[in-house]
Amino acid sequence: PAPAAAEAPAAAAAGKSLGKPSSADLALVKAKVSQLAKQAIKVGGKQVAQVQKLTSSLASFAETNEVKTILLDMIKEIDTRLQVLDKAYDQAKEELAGHAAKLVKYETQLVDLSNAADKAKQQADSKQLERQTLAADKKSSGEAYVDEHAAYIISSPPTEREMFILTVIKKKIIGFCSK
Repeated sequence: PAPAAAEAPAAAAAGKSLGKPSSADLALVKAKVSQLAKQAIKVGGKQVAQVQKLTSSLASFAETNEVKTILLDMIKEIDTRLQVLDKAYDQAKEELAGHAAKLVKYETQLVDLSNAADKAKQQADSKQLERQTLAADKKSSGEAYVDEHAAYIISSPPTEREMFILTVIKKKIIGFCSK
């Protein structure tokens, strides 16, 4: 672990990202671990076990690094999908606002048309009432005519006789005065 820890500051100084080692960096570390293994075999003992542990850690690191790469790709995919969903959500909100405005407009038109229909019905009812009043007046004036005509027929003959008598008297007076 000490050589790997020593390489981290060197990689940082070289401007490399510590979070994402390249396969070249991994190959370089494997080569150094291999050199350490050769030296440990020469020395023997505890160093061989440490090199084997380091080799095992390096294999685990390579797998972990691959898993990390896959997870980062998945996160990028999720971020992309979230951006698409956010954009679709914003478009849906805009469309909803447009539909809400249209709904208010249509409701206003509905109220205006309902008011106009009520006013027209009121006028029609008023005209119907006027027609009924005129029809009642016609009926009563027709009945009045019938009653008056009947009264005239009853009272007319004596009046006509009186008029005839007055006409005859008038002729006699005119005839007497003209002589």
